[in-house]
Amino acid sequence: MSIRRILRIAGSVCLLAMVVASAPVAWAQSLTSKGTDFYATFTQNYDASVNSLDLFISSAEAATGTIEFLETGTTQAFTTTPNQVLRIQVPISSQLTTNMVVEKKAIHVRSDKAISLYGLSNRAVSTDAFLAFPTATLGNAYRIASYAPTPKQYSSAAIVATQDGSTVTIMPTAAVLANPANTPIQITLNRGETYQILSESDLTGSTVTSNLPIVVVSGATCAYIPVGWPACDMLMEQMIPTSSWGTRFFMAPLASRYGGTRYRILADQAGTAVTINGSVVATLGAGQFHELNDIQALSVQTSKPALVVQYANSNDFDQYGKKGDPFMMLVPPADLFINDYTLATADADPVSPRFTENYLGIVTPVDPATQLPVDVFLDGVLIPKADFWPGPQGNFFYINKRVAPGSYHITSPVGVGVTIYGFTNYDSYGYAGGMGLAKISNIKEIKLSPSEDAIRWVNQQYCIAALVTDMADAPLNSVKVDVTLSGANPQISSIFTDTSGKASFCYTSGMAGIDTLVLSTGGKSASSKVRWQQGASDATLTLTPAIASNPVNTLQCFVARLADASSQPLANMAIAFDVAGVHPQQSAATTSAAGEAQLCVNGAHGGNDTVSATSGPLVQTSTANWTVPALSQTLSLSPLALSSPTHATQCFTAALSDAKNQPVANQTVSFAVSGANNQSSSLTTDSTGTAQLCYTSTVAGVDTITATADSEIKSARAKALQVRTATMTWQAGRAVQPAPVPTMHPAALVLLTSLVGGCAWRKRRRAVR
Repeated sequence: MSIRRILRIAGSVCLLAMVVASAPVAWAQSLTSKGTDFYATFTQNYDASVNSLDLFISSAEAATGTIEFLETGTTQAFTTTPNQVLRIQVPISSQLTTNMVVEKKAIHVRSDKAISLYGLSNRAVSTDAFLAFPTATLGNAYRIASYAPTPKQYSSAAIVATQDGSTVTIMPTAAVLANPANTPIQITLNRGETYQILSESDLTGSTVTSNLPIVVVSGATCAYIPVGWPACDMLMEQMIPTSSWGTRFFMAPLASRYGGTRYRILADQAGTAVTINGSVVATLGAGQFHELNDIQALSVQTSKPALVVQYANSNDFDQYGKKGDPFMMLVPPADLFINDYTLATADADPVSPRFTENYLGIVTPVDPATQLPVDVFLDGVLIPKADFWPGPQGNFFYINKRVAPGSYHITSPVGVGVTIYGFTNYDSYGYAGGMGLAKISNIKEIKLSPSEDAIRWVNQQYCIAALVTDMADAPLNSVKVDVTLSGANPQISSIFTDTSGKASFCYTSGMAGIDTLVLSTGGKSASSKVRWQQGASDATLTLTPAIASNPVNTLQCFVARLADASSQPLANMAIAFDVAGVHPQQSAATTSAAGEAQLCVNGAHGGNDTVSATSGPLVQTSTANWTVPALSQTLSLSPLALSSPTHATQCFTAALSDAKNQPVANQTVSFAVSGANNQSSSLTTDSTGTAQLCYTSTVAGVDTITATADSEIKSARAKALQVRTATMTWQAGRAVQPAPVPTMHPAALVLLTSLVGGCAWRKRRRAVR
């Protein structure tokens, strides 16, 4: 069916559903080709005489940074303009031209805001470009993609170390100088050091591993594609780690190439089955590839993670186009699509560009609501949906949009694939516009929460979360999870996992019916259903008990139960509880498998409450009465006020009596003194029902004496009967002093002593007589 006929059919469809997705959460992604720290290098072109080496830098917001050329030790500052591409020339000496030699020719780019970085090796009739990946996305394991070189030219691969002490092992599939095929090459590199290998045979499938993250760039100095068809051209592309290889690929043919477009599908693991447009075409061993040339779009599925490379054929192979030459570019897996690109046509001279035939290749998923392409905007303008072509199995759309030399900004509500390429006489270039770089090849499973199917009322929000884990059950960050809804509210959306491996999707339905949600990524998927209910006739709500009466300080629970029209319980439904009265409160709960949700209220105060349970249009209410039991004891305290000088002892008497005014013995009365003196004590009433607190103060001031007959006062009435207070005022005064001892004058003391002595002498004389 043609796209235009699909458009006519869709025009007669009235979409009644109102769907809302949380886009800011959906695109919280960190592991993509956008970043703030990059290492790059340029592999050897046809020869050392390139016209220029260029870096292209773009960003969504103004960014400042520096470019460090490690070969010369020099730096260059730069500032970007949002959504415009900045071109910076690199010293030609930065090109790698040696074989199996450790050099220091890396280029280190840093910025304060996220940027995209591209490289162009520009030589007349031998040009290609590559997309660079941030340091944070690099890996430890790679496979090389290349092509058989033209005689006296080379298949190439280069490594850049990002840290000191990087131990690298290369296992080439073809001989590298004196190093035989399938014999490891081991080197140790420090930060910024580079190492290139060149082979007269195809290095595709070779492995590169390291103890630390590294950059791997591969291609060929010049290659006929296919072999034997002139003319040759340089091939160059930065490889993605095998941890980011995918299983789903949507490939659009190259524009103006009437002889078709060439592809290689490279396997990392043995037993990788390749399915193209629904038919199994090959089963590959580790490092093997399947090559094909086709004029139509291709939908590729692999049973295990794979890398897909797209090649432009040589000029003479195309019988009608007669323009262009080979280039190679990575085809991003569908699970690595992103939704925002800023990129430019590749040319060292934007004023007088050599490449006047430039194309944006855009691949989009199908919008299930309309069966049309999702919205794609070019520089803020929606690309007409009629301009897209459907894929062979109806599972994607594509467009090759011809553009003038310059910068372009592409956005979409969901992830799309973007490439950019161009042709001129016997020359060409091509590179991926960007991609995610999550470790999708390591995905073990997707777990949904809630895991069970859900039921919601129309115009309520429903949220579901996906947890993505690797083979070790560790969370995976920045994984794009595609959410496809079919049923009452067909739509497609993209969400990305955070550092905890979780991603959430929320939406609201404006119509009743059943939605099937399929969340998928990395060849794994999980599904759930949501049934949207329109009105009160779809369900019943009960709330029990209808009336409850309890003493204060009793826990009373109310149970709300939801059932459908067939009296079957409705699980996982939201219930809103509201309590109005003496214990006001609000809460929410979700029904269990039995369709029940519970609210419990502890009645601390006497009075009445109205309890409401609400689910969608359904509301039920109950009442609760809280009573205060009659008290059998009354407390008195005397005196109620007292004033005394300090240092005196004063007493307060608490008397406890029952309802018949008889004394209550052997009951505890708690006394508390606060103010000038702080103390507390517990006393027991005697046979007269009294307990007495006596104390002395050494400081002036006012004390409050509180007597309590029950330490657990339950109500205001109980407090009125069993708590009493009195006031004690201490006044400053003299302490009682002992009577002073009289003192005598010294002369009087002498006289008194003489008198006492004289009397004693006379007494002795009488005794002698």
